[in-house]
Amino acid sequence: DMFYMANPDADIKSMFLVSLASHSIADKAIGIFHRTNSLEYYELFSDHRYDYQMIHQMEIDILNSINYEAILVTATEIMRRAHCCIELDDKIKVLSRYILESSQLFYEFITEYESRIAAASQYVANKYSKKPWNEIMEKYFGYKEKEIVALAFKLNSRFVNWKAPKEVIHRFAGDD
Repeated sequence: DMFYMANPDADIKSMFLVSLASHSIADKAIGIFHRTNSLEYYELFSDHRYDYQMIHQMEIDILNSINYEAILVTATEIMRRAHCCIELDDKIKVLSRYILESSQLFYEFITEYESRIAAASQYVANKYSKKPWNEIMEKYFGYKEKEIVALAFKLNSRFVNWKAPKEVIHRFAGDD
């Protein structure tokens, strides 16, 4: 959509090529590198209607026309990338993702940087699991402990005082 808004005279017949190139850009943005060569994959997907060079050129055209403003890194993506590099117990990873995703329910966190919310969520999960915030965490999340403690405290206090999930579970389960 952004490409066609920036290029109103673009040939509508190239929509499939634009779609392929857009998906390839999105794959790269979120770190999907499991394909040997994503452009060859898309060439095959197009039933060889478009070759490697055509798809690559369309990627360049799309990114240039939208001034590279399409790539957004979310807190979930920041956490996923950090978890790939840091050795953590799966329970801690799940807890940190739960805290992160649940924080999106509270309007007060909307002004926080995605990277800070990810780091603070991980910090809270580490504290529950009695794991320290160390140099490796600082490296992959980009924050020193003192930079996220206040936000982590705010996150934690929000969940400690959040009674709705427990109440809802008991109401449906029939426990009082």
